Amino acid sequence: MPVRLVFVCLIAALCCGCSPGGATLPAETSGTHTWSGPADGVPGLDSGTCYYVGKRFIIWAADTRGGGGGGHTGDATGVRGNGHISFVNAPTLTFSFQLPHGKPGTAVVDGTEYDLSESGLVLVKREGDKFVVKQLAKDLSGFDAQSANFSTYGRADPQIKAFFEGKP
Repeated sequence: MPVRLVFVCLIAALCCGCSPGGATLPAETSGTHTWSGPADGVPGLDSGTCYYVGKRFIIWAADTRGGGGGGHTGDATGVRGNGHISFVNAPTLTFSFQLPHGKPGTAVVDGTEYDLSESGLVLVKREGDKFVVKQLAKDLSGFDAQSANFSTYGRADPQIKAFFEGKP
C-alpha cells in the first residue's frame, strides 16, 4: 500500500507540470505581520502592520489598529491581489497589486499607482487627515518579511527610521 501511494503521488506531481502553458511557478509567500511595543514608542518602528507578497511587494504601515490583510491569486501570467490596513482613528487604507512573472509589476496604494521596478517596499503613516506614502528604493533580496523583526530592521535602516520618526 505505501508503495502504491508514493507512485500515485509521483504521477500527480508530474501531471501538474503537464498543463497547458507548462509547469506553474512556485507560489509567493505572503502574509500579514503585526507587532507592538511600548505605548510611547515610535509608530512604524515599535508597532505597526506589514502585508507582504514575497520580496516583490511589502507595505509597511505605522499607527495601525493591528487589523488588515489581503489576498492574492496567481496563474501563468503572474500574481495579483488586494488588501487593506486599519489605522487608529482613521479610515482604512486600501491597496492592490499586479505582479507579472518575470517583471516588477505595479501597486496602487490609497489611489496612487507605484511602479515596483526599483523596489516593492512602500511605507505608510498618517499625518493629520492624510496618509503619507513613500516608496523606498531598497534591495530586498536579503529581507524575509515572514520572519523579520521589523522594529530592529527599521531602526537599522536610516531611510525607514527617518520616515517613521518624521525627519526629512
